[in-house]
Amino acid sequence: MIYPSEMLLGRCLEIANFDLGCPLQTIVSRHPGDGETLAVLLTQLAERKCDCLHPISPEKLQPTTLREIAPAMLKFQGAHVNDSEIEWYGPDAAASRSPSPENLKLRELLGNVEANNPERLCPLVRQSQRNSLADTAFRRCFRNRHVVLPVIHVVAEAQALRNAAIARDAGADGVFLINHSIPWEELLKIHYAVVSSFSDWWVGVNLLDVQPAAVFWQIDSKVAGVWVDNAMIQEKRLGQPEAQMVLESQRSMRYEGLYFGGVAFKYQRPVADLRRAVATARDFMSVVTTSGPGTGLAAHVDKIRIMKEALGDFPLAIASGITPENIAEYLPYSDCYLVATGISDSFDELNPKLTRRLIAKVRAYDEAKP
Repeated sequence: MIYPSEMLLGRCLEIANFDLGCPLQTIVSRHPGDGETLAVLLTQLAERKCDCLHPISPEKLQPTTLREIAPAMLKFQGAHVNDSEIEWYGPDAAASRSPSPENLKLRELLGNVEANNPERLCPLVRQSQRNSLADTAFRRCFRNRHVVLPVIHVVAEAQALRNAAIARDAGADGVFLINHSIPWEELLKIHYAVVSSFSDWWVGVNLLDVQPAAVFWQIDSKVAGVWVDNAMIQEKRLGQPEAQMVLESQRSMRYEGLYFGGVAFKYQRPVADLRRAVATARDFMSVVTTSGPGTGLAAHVDKIRIMKEALGDFPLAIASGITPENIAEYLPYSDCYLVATGISDSFDELNPKLTRRLIAKVRAYDEAKP
């Protein structure tokens, strides 16, 4: 696992509530997941804080603060951690060398924290609070404040086209196509047919039978967005190797569409700390996407409120249980709605009247509260 210095410091700052004077041992004790790895990394940095070579025990982290290890951090781009072996890489101490881009990010991060200017923290730490609402990729795709994306449970091309037309005529911002009973290859063929018929419209996919990282190997630029039920965020861990793999897959395939990643999602493992989960997730996806406990079941409003408070302006989508009757409860705390059951006659057929009614309520709310 690779721990870039700016990511390591950024995570420590979040745990320390952005207090550079926080003792390192306090940070370690607050992190239940990768506490041992974090302790070793911070101990090694503490050993190097004044270029001293004598070892110190983890217990001696207590009097050492984040501010004190900053000079040592500036000498490294990060650390490679492989089992119990740790190798620091990218020394940047020589006066004759120009600082690396990673080192400059770290200097900027430290400067903004010292200046009590958290809104300017580097993207790896506070991307959602740094960017205005209009600057996110999500906002560049959609002009409406609240976005409605009906979900079509695809069984055949004609059925997908018919339901896409219902959603388009009702004023939906786009649609997601999902495969419950057909293979992913067939879904992508039908996606192409829908995009060909609605060429100026947003059409995404959820390939249920493909692992998240592999999805991006199978799609092309015509797929406007990808939704996965499990974005593999582990809020108790310092590193996120699975989520990082998905991110690297997008980068390697040069995918520029939106990524809706499932967090605290139905039929996935329970999440103990919602705030930490979404704070971690926003660095790995375009839209944090959550749900109620099951298909067609609404999420508790308090859950959505807590997640949105942690995300700030970063977009939050809800992917179950939304209906024309309950949508008003969620509009203050969320940005996007992936809706099927609440606007359908059956599992694979949207109801035109219910679809129009839901979207009309959303648009009326936005007009009343610009």
